[in-house]
Amino acid sequence: MELIVDGIVISSTPIKEKDAMVNLLTKNGRVGFFARSIMSLNSKNASSCLLFSHSSFTLSSKGESLSLKKGEIITSNYKLYESIETMTCLQFMSEMTLKLLDEDEGSTYEYFLKILELLNEGFDSLTLITIYLAKLIKLSGYSINYSNCVECSSKKNIVSLDYNVGGFICNKCASKFNLRKKEDEYLKIIRYIFMVDIDNFNKVEYLGDSVFEGCDNLKELNLGKNIKVLKNKTFYGVNLNNITIENENPYYKITGNVLYTSDYSKLIYVPTNYSVNLVINENTTVINDYSMFGAKYLTSVTIPSSINYIGESSFKNCKMLESVTFNSAMHYSIQNNAFEGCENLKQLNFSAGLESIGREAFKNCKSLKKIIFNISTASNISSISSIGNSAFKNCKSLESIVLPDCVMYIGNELFSGCSSL
Repeated sequence: MELIVDGIVISSTPIKEKDAMVNLLTKNGRVGFFARSIMSLNSKNASSCLLFSHSSFTLSSKGESLSLKKGEIITSNYKLYESIETMTCLQFMSEMTLKLLDEDEGSTYEYFLKILELLNEGFDSLTLITIYLAKLIKLSGYSINYSNCVECSSKKNIVSLDYNVGGFICNKCASKFNLRKKEDEYLKIIRYIFMVDIDNFNKVEYLGDSVFEGCDNLKELNLGKNIKVLKNKTFYGVNLNNITIENENPYYKITGNVLYTSDYSKLIYVPTNYSVNLVINENTTVINDYSMFGAKYLTSVTIPSSINYIGESSFKNCKMLESVTFNSAMHYSIQNNAFEGCENLKQLNFSAGLESIGREAFKNCKSLKKIIFNISTASNISSISSIGNSAFKNCKSLESIVLPDCVMYIGNELFSGCSSL
């Protein structure tokens, strides 16, 4: 008796030297079969049995056992093998599918096919695996309540989430479980992950703060054509070497491996392996928080006259950074921890538009020797009014600084640890 089955190869276990047991995910559940000699170099069926190939198989049955007679590729998906991150995600998806779903459960088949299609189009693999795992969790009976408060069923004022309790919690009930409030963006993302259907996989528009935090091995990221909102701290805690974006995306662009908004008004992110001198676009007004955090090879930055905001921790731990040129003719502010830990920075020459310096902005810049505050040629004064706590703490090489008369607030421990001053 023969059986024709279309499916996705989700596992292949070698037997002896050339044979293997192959597992398929099909629309009717999982199907396993014995494939003779597919590990052989001259096997006609080898390509159809490669992991994550979508193929049509002719199987022969003997009792309860199935064995392969012929395999024909529908979609090989061989390009996915070029990315270690993508293959790791697919391997994990396959393992979870095998562990969490019954053999006759095939409802994730169309989801898996859609994910393979989107991966071939360059869609972000971590986003897709997260959505797929939420689908598996729901099917295996461990889903959370994401539509209302799990305690009182209220749909209003949802402020937190607890997996032990079973889902979303409203403001009124949060105190019962001693839960801290979560950001609205975080809760929206969780709800979306569990609610999104297969036809909307590729319509993610929003990436919230710290969405990649803890993804230590994430080195490459592709932003889909529909991404239109990247929060100030979207790239907090991530160390990307390369970032790309689909050509059809009208909201963002890559110039010189630097991510900007499409009109260049915001500098969003610079990869951590960026190794050339950075000249920020002359139309940029905002340098995002954490945008260059840990860019360890960056040596020089030129900040244009258009800048009015230098974000929190934007240059933190850029340990090779030696020179920062401030050209801003506008009023601008330097946020908390902006240049903290820039160990090779030797001199600061602030342009006259500087209004404030945040706390610990230049903390631990141990090679910093000289700081100059320039005055406006029009008014003959500087505009800086406040310098935050510990702004120059542990700048051990600092020898000279003259604070302008207009400074009205000086924070605590401003020059603590400046042993050469």
